[in-house]
Amino acid sequence: MLLKYTEDESKVYFHRQPISPEEEIAARKAMEICPVEALGDDGE
Repeated sequence: MLLKYTEDESKVYFHRQPISPEEEIAARKAMEICPVEALGDDGE
């Protein structure tokens, strides 16, 4: 599972880095729709 909820389910976070092309696409989509631009890509 790429994303997880906090215990109180108030936030979602990346549990780990994407390891497949499908997860990479999902991560990029999450970055695009994040309303506060809290997600980024450091290029590594």
